[in-house]
Order: sequence, then structure tokens, then C-alpha cells
Amino acid sequence: NLIKGDVVVTTSSKRERLEDFLKVLDEDFELNDEDIKAIDDAGAKLHFRKYWTKEIDGDKQEL
Repeated sequence: NLIKGDVVVTTSSKRERLEDFLKVLDEDFELNDEDIKAIDDAGAKLHFRKYWTKEIDGDKQEL
């Protein structure tokens, strides 16, 4: 997170969302140590993403 000096990368390409993210930084935004630990703990968990075509009864079908 920015408070710890880390680089933050977003996957959003929507201008409105990016502007909303920046608005938060313009405010007096702070995280306490407990908040930072919770974010660190969540980030340390295994990330899993799966992409597949629609499957019905084991048969793959194009979407």
C-alpha cells in the first residue's frame, strides 16, 4: 500500500474509477497498523483464477 511506500497497480482502465482512486489520496486518508496488517495478510494468501468455457455435464460448449 502507499502508506508503506509500496507501488499500487490497478487493473482498471475506466477513467471514472481511476479518478475515484485518486480522490481518496487527496483526502486525509490513513490506515492504522491493524488495517495494514489485515491488508498484508489478505495479500499473502494464495491467489487463484480460472478461466474456462461453459461446461454442462462435463461437455464443453462455446459461450
